[in-house]
Amino acid sequence: MDTLTRMRAFIDVVEAEGFSAAARKIGRSKALLSKYV
Repeated sequence: MDTLTRMRAFIDVVEAEGFSAAARKIGRSKALLSKYV
């Protein structure tokens, strides 16, 4: 996975104020987002 994907995941988590909300927003699992961040 590239740096841009990781940065986008981090931004999504911050904007959504949590992993669960960000995961729902972008349609990915919490585990995957956690791995990216």
